[in-house]
Amino acid sequence: MGPTIVFLRSSRIASWTGAGEACSLTWPAILWRDGAAELPDPKPGKKQYLVLSKKAQKILKDLPRIGKYVFCWPDGRPFTADYVTHAFHKTVVRAGIHDLREHDLGHGFAIRRLRGGANLVEVSGLLRHASTRMSERYLHVTRDDLRRAVEAGQPKPNDDSQESSRDATPASSEAPTA
Repeated sequence: MGPTIVFLRSSRIASWTGAGEACSLTWPAILWRDGAAELPDPKPGKKQYLVLSKKAQKILKDLPRIGKYVFCWPDGRPFTADYVTHAFHKTVVRAGIHDLREHDLGHGFAIRRLRGGANLVEVSGLLRHASTRMSERYLHVTRDDLRRAVEAGQPKPNDDSQESSRDATPASSEAPTA
């Protein structure tokens, strides 16, 4: 697998994008100052942006600029989604992994973001899903997740900021004066 396809794979993992989106990405569409890339219109009149992680930005900056397309052949023709998928499959088989698909990379991207503290709305936006319902498939609640949830907001031992209302009554037995 050539270096450009390795960069393609790494950047897709760092800031999730589908194979077709990555293959159609052009240099003018990268908004360096915003840390994003404008994706080709999936539907007329509806712009979508790929937010680029710092790692993805570095990967892109290190790529040679051969033509209009970011991921392309030496003659400037863009890679196709079929080529990228086939190259990925060949690499996975060569590595002795027989149950890893491209979709699993997107799944892993979402899970890592959720485990890292991003919420479902944010992850749904990163995946460019139309609704959070589409992203819910990436939620796999573990016992540790439930343990953290049940402890969230609970007063910590010796935490004075979580006084009970009984402890918050005035120390004096006299009624306050107006």
